[in-house]
Amino acid sequence: MHLYSRIPELDSVAYDLDIPDEFCQNAEIQQESLDFERFNVASIHIKKLYSSGFFLEECKLKSAQTLSEEFSATGDHIRFFFYLNGKTSVLNGAGMQNYSHQIGMLLHNYLNEQGAGGKMQIAPNKELNYIILKMSRPYYLTLTAGETWLTNDKFRQYILSGFPENRPNESFLLDLHMLKVIEEIFHGPERFAKNTYLYIAIKLKELLFLVHQCRNYAQLNQIEAPFRDTLLKIKSYLEVNLERPPNAHELALQFRYNEKNLKRDFKTLFGTSIYAYIVKCRMELARSLLGNNYNVNELSTRLGYRSVSHFIKVFKQHFGYTPHELLKRESCNHP
Repeated sequence: MHLYSRIPELDSVAYDLDIPDEFCQNAEIQQESLDFERFNVASIHIKKLYSSGFFLEECKLKSAQTLSEEFSATGDHIRFFFYLNGKTSVLNGAGMQNYSHQIGMLLHNYLNEQGAGGKMQIAPNKELNYIILKMSRPYYLTLTAGETWLTNDKFRQYILSGFPENRPNESFLLDLHMLKVIEEIFHGPERFAKNTYLYIAIKLKELLFLVHQCRNYAQLNQIEAPFRDTLLKIKSYLEVNLERPPNAHELALQFRYNEKNLKRDFKTLFGTSIYAYIVKCRMELARSLLGNNYNVNELSTRLGYRSVSHFIKVFKQHFGYTPHELLKRESCNHP
């Protein structure tokens, strides 16, 4: 695969890489960061992690002016796009379509150079945050070989055909479990120095499983389809905004949902109140990140708590231990 990304207004190239296609467990893992400031006009932070067969990027950007990102890729590959925050639109993207992104959106596609390029328009004064994963076709096929849960998966059948049709993107809603796996991919390699490539491969397979579940998910309950779809969007929106989660009133206004009905229907569909769900997601993510070299101060800030003491109190109420006590307990159980 050859991957390219450039922001022309800032004359900045985010990446210009040739990545081998094959799965190679002895391949070296590359980790790079790009921090870019331009006269208080734009701030860009990009994390890249890649090796033979795959490429993973997280981009955080804020600009006072309208920007664009020109991107392209060559070679048959599978692309996943996780949209966490911001307001952007794409010109001449997959399927030669123009489309907009929504917070909480997951897009995926099977592409070659004819469908893998385009230009993303970035609105000014918006905090942009997205994650892109690209896998070569040989890497994907090796990674998923023998997985019975993919036997009847239509998307995998499309990839097995070997002929990218450069269709429009398939769109779903991402969830907290996917975000946790991606966090673990970025931060976990420090703990698996001798087997980093295999560790990432296992985590990518876990991510593919979650996407597969998302594609085949059907919730059976008393909520009618149009309202259920909106509630799923609200759930996804909460999961990508744990640092500054909106309250029920703000959600009702944003998604045009009666506030009283929103509270009732959310609990019916997901079995918990909106507030309790936010706490549950925050604590699940805190528990995951605690084992990935985050300290308590970083976790408190990352999850939007105004004070460390409040975060520790909620953590102990949820798990029965403070973060320090839980780490100490686990270190004793796993010498």
